[in-house]
Amino acid sequence: MKSSLLPLVILTVSLALLVDDVSDPHAGIPIPMSAKEFRQPVGNRCSINQGNGGSFSHTDEHNRYAWDYDILVGKPVVAARAGVVVRVSMGSNIGGEDRVFLPDCNLIQIDHGDGMSTSYGHLSKNRSLVRLGEFVLQGELLGYSGQTGLAGRPHLHYTVIDSTGKSVSSRFVDFENRDGIPRKGDTVPAARKPALSQKIIESYKRCFRACVRADRLGFHDFGYAFTGAVPQLNAYQDYYYARVIAKKRAVYRAVVLRHLERLTDASNPGVADFEQAGRYLYSLSGSKDKEIKAALRVLRETRKAWQSEEATQWIDGDRAVRAWVEGIGAECQEDPSGAVKNYSRALRSAEGAIELVAASGLRRIIDEFRIMYLTDLERLLYESKKALAKDRAKVKSDAKLAWTIMREVIEAWNRWFPDDEAPARDALEHARSLHEQILTNLMNAGK
Repeated sequence: MKSSLLPLVILTVSLALLVDDVSDPHAGIPIPMSAKEFRQPVGNRCSINQGNGGSFSHTDEHNRYAWDYDILVGKPVVAARAGVVVRVSMGSNIGGEDRVFLPDCNLIQIDHGDGMSTSYGHLSKNRSLVRLGEFVLQGELLGYSGQTGLAGRPHLHYTVIDSTGKSVSSRFVDFENRDGIPRKGDTVPAARKPALSQKIIESYKRCFRACVRADRLGFHDFGYAFTGAVPQLNAYQDYYYARVIAKKRAVYRAVVLRHLERLTDASNPGVADFEQAGRYLYSLSGSKDKEIKAALRVLRETRKAWQSEEATQWIDGDRAVRAWVEGIGAECQEDPSGAVKNYSRALRSAEGAIELVAASGLRRIIDEFRIMYLTDLERLLYESKKALAKDRAKVKSDAKLAWTIMREVIEAWNRWFPDDEAPARDALEHARSLHEQILTNLMNAGK
């Protein structure tokens, strides 16, 4: 690629658009609160193995009104009530009955806007689906159960706490006995799912995060492209993030049209005009908006009329950059396979900074796959130890699928990042060991 301008602007984009952790993305945005009703925080029917005031660990002021749900590793944990995520601690992978493990508890905390918060403890490592500052629906998936921290067996530790951190009494509207307060040994129902699917929820949140990054850079064209990537935006206007994204899209569209008009009228374009014209031509190329498409056609002809070497050099990078933008769009749509495909396309034809950001996106997606399937194998290892005869074939099939995908993920890593093979090698050996242990457990269980 000949242009020296393209790496400059794309490298700038890479510093913000490809950073996963966006701090306080909801600053200045009012978050809707829910009714004061708590529902079960687990995605499947299960029993309570320690209730309020339980003698093992529910005796102090921080846990007196807590419940422990008897569920296996890897079961869905959901929000008992809508609110805002104020704490996410998910880095631990150890636990046990000794109090030395107390600081190693993975947990998520949600503020419900009325002085009450809910806490979800002992979760699996790196399986959080929410981030700090995000709004969550009642019943929305937060993460998965585990055995981290002070936990002799897998379970979910759930409690309602006040603003001082003290555990407070609460009740569930979906538990009919004893005025909504379950006790040890009681069976509780599975949580009620929200009206939106988890795929739609995560798609909208990814888009919102991308918009926050675009706003910080002032790149309204990227924001417009991102908001066009989410599915059925107008169909879910009752959902908070759908409304916010729709409003942002309208703002982006107005700014984009104004900038396109200014660029078309530029009689003596400078470096910034070259950069913005090229960026607009590829970032908005997928737009179906008739007015924007017409303005892009005019800009394309205007750019040719500039008769500038810098202007024509942008054409060489369009293919790689478009693939990169489509990769980000695939991420917004919760399509990791599509993201890997598009980032790979960008890498095959990219140079300089585009290669850098495409590689960054591809590395992130592959790493997410690696963590996800390693965690699945760890969950299946636990299940293989206690699997009933009727469940063994399913555990074996799931383990085979996870192991197969894990190998494909590692092959992709080695193909694109041959100089950084240690993480892939270690992950593959760990996955191989887990798969072999699962098969051994299932074989021994059948004897």
